[in-house]
Amino acid sequence: MIRVHRFGLGFASCCVILLLGASLGAAHESRTGSRAAQPAGSMTIGPATLPASGTPAFANTSSCQGIACTYVQWQGTSADAAYASPVDGTIVEWRIMSGSGGGKAALRILRPVGGGKYMAVGTSASQTLTGNNAAPDAFTTSLAVKAGDLIGVDNATDALIFRSGVSGETPYYFTPPLADGAAAAVPTAPVGTKDAGLQLEVDAYVIPAASTTSTTSTTSTTSTTSTTSTTSTTTTTASTTTTATSTTTTTTASTTTTATSTSTTTPAPTTTATPTTTTVPAVPVAPPVRGQKVDVKTVSGTVSVNGAPLTVGTQIPVGALVDATHGTVRLESVNGAGNFYGGAFRVSESRAAGTPTRLQLRLGSRAACSTKHRGPAGTPRKVLDSLWGNVKGTFVTRGRYASAAVRGTKWHTVDRCDGTLVAVSRGVVAVRDLKRKTTTNVRAGHQLLVKP
Repeated sequence: MIRVHRFGLGFASCCVILLLGASLGAAHESRTGSRAAQPAGSMTIGPATLPASGTPAFANTSSCQGIACTYVQWQGTSADAAYASPVDGTIVEWRIMSGSGGGKAALRILRPVGGGKYMAVGTSASQTLTGNNAAPDAFTTSLAVKAGDLIGVDNATDALIFRSGVSGETPYYFTPPLADGAAAAVPTAPVGTKDAGLQLEVDAYVIPAASTTSTTSTTSTTSTTSTTSTTSTTTTTASTTTTATSTTTTTTASTTTTATSTSTTTPAPTTTATPTTTTVPAVPVAPPVRGQKVDVKTVSGTVSVNGAPLTVGTQIPVGALVDATHGTVRLESVNGAGNFYGGAFRVSESRAAGTPTRLQLRLGSRAACSTKHRGPAGTPRKVLDSLWGNVKGTFVTRGRYASAAVRGTKWHTVDRCDGTLVAVSRGVVAVRDLKRKTTTNVRAGHQLLVKP
């Protein structure tokens, strides 16, 4: 478990913020104050460690050196996936633990464009913060996002408050703040290690995009067959011969041949195109069956089941291999439902009542665990497999050396050369050491490495 220390709050004076493009998406925005529950039908973007009460360990930072900047959260060498939207949709509310009374801040939407660069595509209205460090400030907004977009925050002072002691977390920043629609840029890492372990205390609630409708064109064709009728009169020839003694008379009677041909042609077929707008209904999927079948559908990106692309919601058997390395999959079982992303897993479930749905990480080869992958302290930290989960229900993810049992939680399971790491963003996870047969409860904002 991580030990968290309390830091004094040394707040610097506020300076004027330069929020470029702040008018985009800022309509109908207002303060709501702390809330007891998130909006119905919404999903959380962010670490979900903002407390409802009490005072967590905070530390103020001056990463931007007193200049207005756009903060984003980094985990290791890349953006923290917890701050990325899992779906296309609309952010309807955002929250921040500021600890800086009178400071100014705005929510930012940053879209990855490749090469480590991000483009700003949305900004909330600038808000004045209360400085309350016992409960977050909350603001309504309306900002469109796509799956994979990051949330960040514009800050006008150097006294923004971060949660301290979160292993692997570091706030990066763009300074000056990125303007919406401006050229993409790479965020700057803080100088030195003074900001190591600091986590940006901001989250947002996103409502997934509604189902779409499509317009189809119905074509009706009327065809009439062309008919030709022919009447024919056959020529008949009759010949009579009369023979006398001295005279021979030949009489020939001929009937004139008359041929009458009548042709009737119907005009060419007529084609009429009538556009019709219809709503495409969702493909019905049967309910999950304990120990036999679960329901899955692609939320974003690319997802496959047993090597075949998952394009529509469907039911799959227990034992199927789901690859959500480059996408997000929605999985529903008799124990609940949730989104999984950033890795591949095999589904298993017992038919016995009360048992959880289990997701076994795809065990990568340990041949990659060579000395060239060792960290500064000589510990091999090469990532072999990884899986994020955000669920409501009873699930277990299982790595090589540990399993993580959850009930309505957001967590990350990582198989590395030096063990199985479980990091918790929301709720409490019971981490089971598979070798030593011990169980440790890991709370939000903490992580546990179970070694071989």
